[in-house]
Amino acid sequence: MTMLYVSALFALLAVVFGGLAYRDYGKGGGPNPAFQARRRIAVIFAIVSVGLFVLQRFVA
Repeated sequence: MTMLYVSALFALLAVVFGGLAYRDYGKGGGPNPAFQARRRIAVIFAIVSVGLFVLQRFVA
């Protein structure tokens, strides 16, 4: 059950960084380095979250 909370935490972090990236996208008229970095971090957290969820549900 603890692994499910870790997966949810990574999903929450992905949503937070995705929101920050969306906020940065509107500034300055297009993609800037802050937007690209936060989007990349959000994608990494989302992939880790899904991977941990699959690992917890189907392997363990």
